[in-house]
Amino acid sequence: MFETPVLQGDGLSLRLGGRPVLDCVSVALPAGQWVAIVGPNGAGKSSLLSLLAGLRQPLTGQVRLGGRPLSEWTSAARARQIAWLAQQGEAEGEIAARDVVRLGRLPHHGLLGAPGPDDEAAVNAAMAETECSAFARRRLNELSGGERQRVLLARALAVQSPVLLLDEPTAHLDAPHQRALLRSVTQRAQAGAAVAVVLHDLTLALAADRVWLMNAGRLVVDARPGDPALHAALVSVFQHALAIESLEREGRVHYVARPLL
Repeated sequence: MFETPVLQGDGLSLRLGGRPVLDCVSVALPAGQWVAIVGPNGAGKSSLLSLLAGLRQPLTGQVRLGGRPLSEWTSAARARQIAWLAQQGEAEGEIAARDVVRLGRLPHHGLLGAPGPDDEAAVNAAMAETECSAFARRRLNELSGGERQRVLLARALAVQSPVLLLDEPTAHLDAPHQRALLRSVTQRAQAGAAVAVVLHDLTLALAADRVWLMNAGRLVVDARPGDPALHAALVSVFQHALAIESLEREGRVHYVARPLL
């Protein structure tokens, strides 16, 4: 198991519109693991991810990438190291799906450079992984919500970066493609990448290597999915509207968040 913290946030605080949304949050994202970020609406999940990606500047605290402050990285170098999928990514227009995925290679060849064989191979691999090769020539405005989401995910995967930050990537995806996404992030983490994913589906989140539970702008728990303290905190934070149960399948224990109706 990899243990090196590739991306770290120390004492991160943030205010948006004069309102505090993060309060002194410290996290470490190690290589070789994928982390699920969960919490109720307004907990600060997306805000934390945006700080880790360098899209916003913290009011207090610091983000470090590879041990160096994120502010010391050029935007081009940072873009090669961190791939980002926004919660509401740009998914409209006349641009063809394959050209959208090609944008993920811009950090490697630059605006004035031409994509080479390695870039095209990365695009092909990402589109195959997200099962969007069949509509590569179709325009974004011709695609369903789920198809557009798979294209945007392919764009992030095509970067082939050591850090992958995904904000609600399962939005609009059906069950088979949600499963495919989890397999993708698991495989990338096993290959050494550091992956953080904001998820609303707690059962999907409990398949991660670790879970960061947030509430009211603070990190409540950072634990493995089977940790009883995490289960108790989930029940409490979500106001006892669910129960965490364990299921054994093929010799492995899986955890399920069951709504209490």
